[in-house]
Amino acid sequence: RKKKSMSAAPAWPDEEAFKKVLDGISQKRPPPTVQDVDKVTKIALTDYRKYYKLVVYHVEKAAKTFPAEHKLSALYLIDAICRKSIEKLGSKDPFVPRFSINIEKTFQSLCDGSFQDREKFRKVVSLWADNRIFPEESVGVMMGVVGKEEVKTSLVAPPSFLTGLPSGLPSSSSSASSLSTPGSAVPVADPSSVSSLVSTMFGLPGGAALPSSLPIASLPSGPANLND
Repeated sequence: RKKKSMSAAPAWPDEEAFKKVLDGISQKRPPPTVQDVDKVTKIALTDYRKYYKLVVYHVEKAAKTFPAEHKLSALYLIDAICRKSIEKLGSKDPFVPRFSINIEKTFQSLCDGSFQDREKFRKVVSLWADNRIFPEESVGVMMGVVGKEEVKTSLVAPPSFLTGLPSGLPSSSSSASSLSTPGSAVPVADPSSVSSLVSTMFGLPGGAALPSSLPIASLPSGPANLND
């Protein structure tokens, strides 16, 4: 008599449909549409007690395989699944604890090569911190990941001769505003302030008055002799 072969455990009925939605998201222009996100969360929460581990597995796999321009989409999917699960299941939510196991590595994988989306990654992590979605320690690690590549810009100091200008000189903004009003008078700088500024620029002693005329080299009275 032939022995009955033991039937294997039933596969996840929606596994292929779930993978198809993920593949479709990776081939469309980011970010994912509301309809696609709804499909992902709906399938993920269908019979979640048996298959939530497979849901997390496929999303984490997508985080590693999605092209760089779709990494942010994978992060949005993790966020959507966790939020929807908490909303529907409350304390019985299985997805946040499962995602938490590898969330730091997954997040690092998502951030690799996605420098242009760093600010958006940071916003998602900030929301997780505010709503206490993931453990505080993991949030700190993720925030460090999005912050370590942050470009720090420094202001270039203005040239020294532009600092400490005499108060009598009109500013560009005041001049522009005066000129923009028809019939308004053009502001005139205080002569003493102009003299002080020019004296500073030409290295004259403090308080020294400018000569009434600047020396000009004497020029020959007639045209130069080209034969010399």
